[in-house]
Amino acid sequence: MVRRIFGRSDFGYNIGEVSQGCKICFSGSSIVIFVTGLCRDSCFYCPISYRKRGKDLTYVNDESVTTIDEIILEAHHIKARGAALTGGDPLLVLTKTIGIIEALKNEFGEKFYIHLYTSGRHADRETLKLLEKAGLDEIRFHPVDKKYLKRIEIAVKETSMKVGIEVPAIPGRIEWLKELALFLENIGGDFININELEVSEANINNMINRGYRISKNGISIEGSYETALEFLNWAKENLNRIAVRFCPAIYKDKFQLRNRLLRKASIIGKPYEELTPSGTLRVAVIEKIKESLPAEAKNYVVELGSGLTVAHPKIANYVASKYQIIEYYPRTKGKFIVNRVEYTT
Repeated sequence: MVRRIFGRSDFGYNIGEVSQGCKICFSGSSIVIFVTGLCRDSCFYCPISYRKRGKDLTYVNDESVTTIDEIILEAHHIKARGAALTGGDPLLVLTKTIGIIEALKNEFGEKFYIHLYTSGRHADRETLKLLEKAGLDEIRFHPVDKKYLKRIEIAVKETSMKVGIEVPAIPGRIEWLKELALFLENIGGDFININELEVSEANINNMINRGYRISKNGISIEGSYETALEFLNWAKENLNRIAVRFCPAIYKDKFQLRNRLLRKASIIGKPYEELTPSGTLRVAVIEKIKESLPAEAKNYVVELGSGLTVAHPKIANYVASKYQIIEYYPRTKGKFIVNRVEYTT
């Protein structure tokens, strides 16, 4: 039976119904929890930054956190419907990981959908049972060695969690993708996700040293996209049950990150902040307002103290003769400024 591939080049392609974790990701309503930078596997293509790699640090939506309460607060800030636990390998800090899962379930209820990424190195039977008991809904394996495949089989046959495999499309290694997919289908798994192989500051030298070339888009490896498409065409004819998802590198910035930023900015944004189509916030910073301020503008102008005033950018011309427009990400801790422009009227 030949199955249908649907999707588009920037959003990605699917065969069958994608996992619930992916559906929540599409909408931008999932928080991404970087549980730890610790990992005992050494993937040459690991994109994790040097500030995180090998360190037991925790981030939520790329903001540093030290307590579970901060994670829960971020989930409230975007009205999250789920969470993705990643790393490093979250199973290396199992107590922390279990605590996060239990806290999120206690705060938001059983319908709050949680999925977790692991290589499988530390996913023994006892650990998988503990994750299931804590409330983990979905586990995604990134096997870098065949010996980890047995852990995937245990997860499928001995737990109620949804079980999938998520790996990059490495040029020249399509047979490994086929082997993983057939293995997962034969044991009764649920899905396989293929990601375009991304380039980062942390992995670019390893890529070049192995003879890989950077794509024209500057964010992925040449040939990875084509490898994924070749796998999809093989999968539609050779896989009968499991779902297949291909995520191109551009998807994260164009859809996943943007949707999450838009969601958060629309919730935490103030009346004097302007929401941009990309999910950032803009505000006019004014040193001195005009003497006569229109009454209808007062809700959109706020004095911050120290002689500094902010206003909604659309009314800045009416309240000041000189101002700066500052653009920044919607963040819980401080501002991450992405643009600053001065204007004089």
